[in-house]
Amino acid sequence: MNTGKYPLYIFDVYGTCGCIVHEWPKGMIEQGRGGWIRVKFNSEGKINKQRKLITVVANTFPVETLLYLEGIVKSKN
Repeated sequence: MNTGKYPLYIFDVYGTCGCIVHEWPKGMIEQGRGGWIRVKFNSEGKINKQRKLITVVANTFPVETLLYLEGIVKSKN
């Protein structure tokens, strides 16, 4: 949700290893409007608690906003 005074523009979104950013809102997000950032996490070869970083680059201050994807990966056994 854009709670700011100006339109929001998301220029780029990228993840650390194991995260694939599929899509994010392109173009202007008006005040009071929102959107979704779709991320996929590849859990292959990983178990237990995982914490991955997603960086959003936008016309904000600061320019980068850090999001964290957290969860627990259980083994198939």
